[in-house]
Amino acid sequence: MKITTHFLITTLCFCLCQTSQALIPITSHIDVEFDYLGNGEWREQLYGGGKSNDDLSEGALPSDSAFIVVPDIEWQPGPANRGARFKRPSSASWNFTGAEAGAPLWILTQSDNSIAWPGIENNHGASRVASYSSDDPRVSSLARHWIVLRLSDVHYVGKGQGHFALWQSGFGSNTVWASTSEGGITRDDAFFSLENGHDHANWGFSDLGLYVIDLYAEAYLGPGKTNLTQSEVMPVIFAVGSYAIWQATHFELADLLDSDISGDYEDPDKDGLVNIVEYALNTSPSIADRSPMEPSTGSKGSPAVFMDGNRLAIEFVRRRSETNPQINYRAVFSDSLNPENEWEESGTTTISPIDDSWERVKVVDTVSMNSAKARFARVEIEWGKIDP
Repeated sequence: MKITTHFLITTLCFCLCQTSQALIPITSHIDVEFDYLGNGEWREQLYGGGKSNDDLSEGALPSDSAFIVVPDIEWQPGPANRGARFKRPSSASWNFTGAEAGAPLWILTQSDNSIAWPGIENNHGASRVASYSSDDPRVSSLARHWIVLRLSDVHYVGKGQGHFALWQSGFGSNTVWASTSEGGITRDDAFFSLENGHDHANWGFSDLGLYVIDLYAEAYLGPGKTNLTQSEVMPVIFAVGSYAIWQATHFELADLLDSDISGDYEDPDKDGLVNIVEYALNTSPSIADRSPMEPSTGSKGSPAVFMDGNRLAIEFVRRRSETNPQINYRAVFSDSLNPENEWEESGTTTISPIDDSWERVKVVDTVSMNSAKARFARVEIEWGKIDP
């Protein structure tokens, strides 16, 4: 679907509307933590744990108030790499990821990759759960104080299949703990962690989009696998790619899962700009404002239309292609607003970088006003290539 935005007259729109509470982006180390406190009580949280974390220095917060950033940047070896996009190997042993062979696969790796690095942690302190022998072939048969993290559900918002997998790599093979692409979610989708343990695994995503991973923990308190205790379900939010990151930055969890609010073509702030256009123009979906950007210096706002000598010009901000924004921009001109009239993509284009994510684009019409009765300019925004 293509969104056409005309900017012929500068219009300011204001309204009173309820704004969403923005989620906190996590871009470095964070622990998904389930602590058994005793007497049937659990604590579920995201925890910085005193480790270096620009987003969550030391302390905890509820998981539904933050999201883990998965950048859509190709992984490259080296200490300066900040990419999470890999190419899925062709071997059938990777089918558990849900991605096609050779297709993109986004992974937050079990080793620190200078981006978000989610760990799995439990109980700080004395032993509180019972020891037992598990019959799961993925772990030792010796009796251990296990706390098991189970996958309850995965909510996906995006344009792909939205498969999730959790696994650990070592000695040339993978130990798959959870996968949504093979037989759905069962009790086998579980990660075994020793009490007072701290582990890292690979968190994999088959497509760009938002993933809400519902997890809960369980353990036994009595001998012989008796007196089972379970935590509450904790949602852990991952935003894969530029558009999902933008959505998670501007909407709270309930709104992210409500397509009538956060859907591509919804307009929650009632300013005439639907969400995909707000995303394209670096504006907020919760603040009603369609003011034009400042030509030559602006970094956000509706396109500015003005005269450049004797020719019409339009200037707008654009997400840089390196960020794989998933959308295309097209500046076009016409001599009429008649719906049957053709709009032409012609003009002289000047591009000025703003930062790593944005650039400023100015397009000057090829037709002089000396030879035209009227000229109009607009920017068309449409979904483009979804995957890189």
